[in-house]
Amino acid sequence: HRIIRVNAWQTLQFTDVYNSDVSVFTPNLTSKLLLKSGTKVLENLTGTVLELGCGSGWITEKLIQDHGTREHKYWLSDISEEAINNSMQNLIPPLAIENFAVGNCFKPWINRQFDVIVNDIAGISDGIAEISDWYEGVPFRAGMDGLENTREVLAGISQYLASDGVFIAPIISLSDVVSYKALLANVFNDVIFEGRTFWPMPDKIVENHQLLNQLRRDGHITLQEKYSKLLAFTEVCVCRNLKSD
Repeated sequence: HRIIRVNAWQTLQFTDVYNSDVSVFTPNLTSKLLLKSGTKVLENLTGTVLELGCGSGWITEKLIQDHGTREHKYWLSDISEEAINNSMQNLIPPLAIENFAVGNCFKPWINRQFDVIVNDIAGISDGIAEISDWYEGVPFRAGMDGLENTREVLAGISQYLASDGVFIAPIISLSDVVSYKALLANVFNDVIFEGRTFWPMPDKIVENHQLLNQLRRDGHITLQEKYSKLLAFTEVCVCRNLKSD
């Protein structure tokens, strides 16, 4: 397999994580990076697009605005019924009710295949999620290494991604990045990492020194220290060419 990293490293203030008045995960830095990668993919690929863990539906909404629905058809799912109701209201032009589903990972999409799968299901360590403000009222369970949902998605990906399809997902250093990349290498022949963006950890989390040190020792998270700040990063993997079973 080949693994490629593109784009210069960046540093920015992590001000994009927020929650709406309802318990729905809304656009953040990860969403914007996924949108950027998804937009590039759809410029050269037509067909069906599935957004897993869609939250408010923002990524699909923007993809529709940029690419329309003539050559691309869209489906969305989330474990939260509230999120699906919210995304149905947000999408303009609206999609048919059957294009939305409530359920975890691929459970709502039995016997379906997609040309592009954008995965934004919770993917950070439960230890971090539990003390953050990012998931208030929103389901987030992903295990201490942040990879439980990722393992489930990748275990079934060959049934739901077309043979020439593209899988797009975030890699956040508040999960076990080394294990995540090993999982990808076991499933895909071609993996590109792009858009790595550093951001400072919120003070509320940094104050939990003992927890952070333990998670780092266990390899569950990766942080860098720079300018007296603890920095995490987010990047996107764009994966093609599924390996044979």
